[in-house]
This record gives sequence, C-alpha cells and structure tokens, in this order.
Amino acid sequence: NADFSNAYVIETAFLSIDNTMLVPGKTYYWKVMGTVSDKPLGGGKIHTKDAPVRWVTIDGAKNVRDMGGWKTSNGKTVKYGLLYRGPNIDNISDDGIKTIKQLGLKTELDLRYESQKNQKQGTGMNYLFLKTEAQYDSIFDDYYADEVKTNYKKIFELLSDESNYPFYTHCSAGADRTGTFAFLTNGLLGVSYEDLTRDFELTS
Repeated sequence: NADFSNAYVIETAFLSIDNTMLVPGKTYYWKVMGTVSDKPLGGGKIHTKDAPVRWVTIDGAKNVRDMGGWKTSNGKTVKYGLLYRGPNIDNISDDGIKTIKQLGLKTELDLRYESQKNQKQGTGMNYLFLKTEAQYDSIFDDYYADEVKTNYKKIFELLSDESNYPFYTHCSAGADRTGTFAFLTNGLLGVSYEDLTRDFELTS
C-alpha cells in the first residue's frame, strides 16, 4: 500500500524482486532501505500488466500458477490469490516452504494415486488427499463413475467453505488431474471454453 502497511520485505545484498508476490493489474509502492539509516535510499511505484496468467515461483516445483485472472461470462474476473495449481511439492526447498507461507496457503489438496500420497512437512497447510485416477480423458467413463462422483462432491464441498482458502491443488505433475480440476472449477465460475482450454494447454 502507499503507506507501506501490509508490506512485503525482501532482505538482499542484490537489487532484485521476487515477482511471485505480485498480482497482475495492481499498483505497488516500493522503497529501498539501507542498513545505516532510517531514510529510504529510493522508491516509487510500479503497475503490473493486467494479464490472466500469474505464474508463481515455488522453489522445487515447476509450473505453479494462480487460477485467478480469467474473465467470466458475466463480465467479472476470477479473483487472484484464492486458488493455486501446480505439481506435487514433495521436493520443494526451504525457500519453497517460505513462499507457501508468504502466500498464506491454508489447504493442500492432493489428487494423486494412493501410492503417491505424501504430505510435505513444514508447510503449515491442512493436507487433504483424494485418491484420483480419472482425468480429462476418462472422467465420463463408467469405470470411474463412483470415484468422480465422490471426489468432485467432496472437492466442491471443500471449495464452498471459505475457511479453507487459499488452496493449493496438485496431482503428480500438475497437468492432467489438476488440469481437469481447474477446467471444471473455473468453468463453473463462468470462464469460457476457449479460455479453459488455453489454461489447460499452458501446462504444455
């Protein structure tokens, strides 16, 4: 904010900024503080370009992004900062855990096979596992009917509870099962088929 309330602080010996914390289409104020004076060495403001895709850097996990930013059929925009998607976080670093905490993520929704089930310790997120084998090319198969009905009923119950937000949803690679989750969730919010498909293919 202009008065630097709710500030995000980076302590570094180099001039750098982690764009993970920046949301598209917003104005941010910045200042540089040294170690020997309380007076800023410089400062100003920047406005981030408004774009539907907000990539997020979590060290040790590739292809993480915010599910917000897409326009809906009623002219509104899906909010940033509530739903994140990506791959598993089994091998994220301490810096990755720090980013998860900075983003304020509360709930980890794991959509992997039973044999892949694993909770990363230290993230502070509430861990929820739903055994998931069906993905975009099989969610309508009779073989997976019971799983799909059970899982998506549970998923949308979880999403209807505001105390669970923000979410981080993943499968193994963050592509097919996670992509199906994102497609259906943003589809229900009114995002167009074309944009849902565009979002799905961004993973590739």
